[in-house]
Amino acid sequence: MTSPDCESGPVQGAHLGKYVIAALIAIGLCGAGGGWFYHRQMQRRVIALWGVDAAALILSAPEVEGWKLQAADSQPASDGGTVTDGGTVTDGDTVTDGDTVTWAGGKWRIVETTGAAHAPGMPHLRRRLVQDDSFDWSATPAAQDRIWQYALRFSDGGCQATLLFDADYQCAGLAETGAIASVAPLARGLETVLPGIFKNPPN
Repeated sequence: MTSPDCESGPVQGAHLGKYVIAALIAIGLCGAGGGWFYHRQMQRRVIALWGVDAAALILSAPEVEGWKLQAADSQPASDGGTVTDGGTVTDGDTVTDGDTVTWAGGKWRIVETTGAAHAPGMPHLRRRLVQDDSFDWSATPAAQDRIWQYALRFSDGGCQATLLFDADYQCAGLAETGAIASVAPLARGLETVLPGIFKNPPN
């Protein structure tokens, strides 16, 4: 006589396999949910800083343009926290060398532009720019006290987010809102990536 175990083994094995697969899927979903929650917690303060839409553009917009800046003059801008028509650059404009941007109480001339989406180090930098531990939250930098030397504009269709960086790689500001924060923990990476975008990095 065949033992019950041998006779029913294939059927039980098939059901057991289904249970194992279901359990693995459930574990995977829990892991994914836990990972999402973990990353969300790591981004809580920076999302509050940049805003959800800008943070999404910084992380995943298909187009990234790099600008090298110089102070155009000392004339105060009418809007210290927006890319405006105080110079020649408005939201959505195509930017060319020689255009100016109003920011932080002054005007900044764009002396060089270049595509930056595929620049060395850019994917990693974009991820870091939306993580809380990339910022020194104890610092309260003032935009007016800085020499702004670089900008990155992240674009997706008609939506843009423009981050400006100071010459010491210590601060970043979002032109569209005027938000500013210390990026001192990122200084070494910024010092490598930003000049490297351009053909002739500044000394």
